[in-house]
Amino acid sequence: MPHTTPSPYVPEIGETVLDIARNRVGEVMAKGKEFYALRPLGGGREWDAALPDIRPLSREQALRNRVAEVNVRSTGRVSCRYCDRLRLDRAVALRELDSERVLRLDGELAEHARAGHPPLRAAGR
Repeated sequence: MPHTTPSPYVPEIGETVLDIARNRVGEVMAKGKEFYALRPLGGGREWDAALPDIRPLSREQALRNRVAEVNVRSTGRVSCRYCDRLRLDRAVALRELDSERVLRLDGELAEHARAGHPPLRAAGR
């Protein structure tokens, strides 16, 4: 039997994926030649991700992330998009029992709130 290499992963429009370069979960909105446009699950500004940085999520992981997004939005808290993203990431980290990530995100939320929700200029935010 001849040896065949597996086909490279190609995400579909509307699929929930992980961008490992930014450690962010997003929905595939568009395909380009070299990059894919991803959007945060709760809406917001799209970002470009290179195909080698995109990983598929299992149905369970995708559902878990979408439920976490709905839970964050259902709190009725008024906040900035950056706070929303941090809270979503924190909810996912809690579900994944990643205590180090939860503590880091708690610190980022507190720091951002103390600074009065300034616009962030860091890449990918």
